[in-house]
Amino acid sequence: MRQKKYQKILHVAFIAGAITSAIGLNFLPAGLQRSGFTTTTIDGVNIHYNLYRGDPGAPPASKPTIVIGHGLLVNKEMMTNFAIELAARGFVVASIDWRAHGKSGGILSQEGLDKDLEAVLADLPGRAPEANMSALGMMGYSMGGYPTFRYAVNHSAVKAWVGVATAVNDDIANDSAPGNVLLVIGKFDEAFSVEEERANLANITSGISLPSDLEFDTTYGDIDGGNARRMALVRNADHLNVPWNAKFVRETTSWFVKTFNGSAAGTGMLHFYWRSLLVFVGLASLVGIVYSLAIVLSKALKITGASSKKGEMDRQDGGNKVHALMLGGGTLDESQATLKWLVPRFYGFGFLLLPTAILPALSLLTPLFFTGFMTTLVCTLAINILLMIWRIVKKNGGSIKILLKEEISTSPKVIVLSSIITVAFMAGMYLVISLNQLGIIPSVSRIGYLILFTAILFLALFIYNVFNQRLLVPILDEKLNIKNNKVKFLVVGFLSCALIYSWFLVLILVPSIIMGNYFLCMVLTLMVPIFMFFSYAGLFLEQETGSCVPNAILQAVILGFIIVTLSPFGSFLQLFA
Repeated sequence: MRQKKYQKILHVAFIAGAITSAIGLNFLPAGLQRSGFTTTTIDGVNIHYNLYRGDPGAPPASKPTIVIGHGLLVNKEMMTNFAIELAARGFVVASIDWRAHGKSGGILSQEGLDKDLEAVLADLPGRAPEANMSALGMMGYSMGGYPTFRYAVNHSAVKAWVGVATAVNDDIANDSAPGNVLLVIGKFDEAFSVEEERANLANITSGISLPSDLEFDTTYGDIDGGNARRMALVRNADHLNVPWNAKFVRETTSWFVKTFNGSAAGTGMLHFYWRSLLVFVGLASLVGIVYSLAIVLSKALKITGASSKKGEMDRQDGGNKVHALMLGGGTLDESQATLKWLVPRFYGFGFLLLPTAILPALSLLTPLFFTGFMTTLVCTLAINILLMIWRIVKKNGGSIKILLKEEISTSPKVIVLSSIITVAFMAGMYLVISLNQLGIIPSVSRIGYLILFTAILFLALFIYNVFNQRLLVPILDEKLNIKNNKVKFLVVGFLSCALIYSWFLVLILVPSIIMGNYFLCMVLTLMVPIFMFFSYAGLFLEQETGSCVPNAILQAVILGFIIVTLSPFGSFLQLFA
């Protein structure tokens, strides 16, 4: 009874947390309006942007206007923290989806980005009459820094430019154009060299003769006079965590406030920390909802969990310690059921059979290059794991066909459970993350690709789950000999995640070290929470349902939505043209 009461309290807490997070993120701060609009460029590309504004009844042309451009492989939602902090201080803020990103159309090109910016600026007065187009601020993150900087250099209406994790082009600028310039960069930025950007900024800063003379976090020139220069160094940041780092947001907000309201204006953070807390609560609650729904639905649908099946196998197997390794009718030789045997074989098959990447690499031919790249990585390891399992099954007298057929054959009740959990989780992700932190809902034109890649990812992640649940986890469970089930769950989940993740770590990190370019290493940062969730959700869902299918469905949908949405539309050559 006590355990049931404890579970009910958790169920209510998770639901309340998700609702609180969604409401707080989408309706606060009060009085701030966020609207989405679409405009068309001179070359016929539809560009979507979000408009943030306070009192729409303000006098015409009374409010300074800030335009924000995001970076490559992301979208305008990633810049929401900046937009809300600025709009809450009275600015009109437009945050753009560059062409080939988010809800915008077209193919990515540098010339196209300039047209996107001009189209949004032309459209703004009709959407927000209070926007003062003679008092503009430009902000760009990574790729977004280039078109916003070019525009700022050539238009005196731009009084301030802020670049976060991007570059200053000293070839087209000088110490008075653009106006006030702020460059904020992380010490561990993988895309831009701190010292190179320091030198570029020094070249357009009056009174600086050597790059080393330009000190970090020091303002040169006169903000009120419109010729200030500053380079802020964020010592604990890399290229990826810019939108969620307090110093990036604070430095940016402060620069615009001081430019338009006077250098003595106050610049405290208004909403960033509360929103960060709400995001954390929302994500934790969504993970908890997976736990809650799995328990409630498995009981309501009378689905037999893995624990009872495991007990039945124990009785049939006479207590054999490797009962969970029944592979296609054969039992894995107990002398091989050790980590010393499994880990070398995992890496051996994983790396020596890398040429199998040729098959999934066909996805690179689609116009979603980043999606194809990530799919190639995930599927290559899946193919190699499948070949490893095939060798194990064959050696032990089993059949890989029987194994896979048994694992993928699941009852309609399990499919219903999987569908409800997946829909609930994605709905929560949309309200908490997609609208506020990182858009993960693709445009209508990408729905076909979403279905294709999600199906491919399901097959790959299903193989991961078979490996984890039928081979790796049973060995860890047996050999660790941890009595406390909760501690065992945490340890086994972490180790199974670490093994899978280590393959990606080596595959991406080694070439990056050789080339001396760590841009792709940002993918490794994103993989950590995704793989941890994959591991623990797989363990728990298999315990509740006895099937590898629910977690494969959930993770394939999550990963499919993310990589299809974030990939710029265009071939590899077009993206870098």
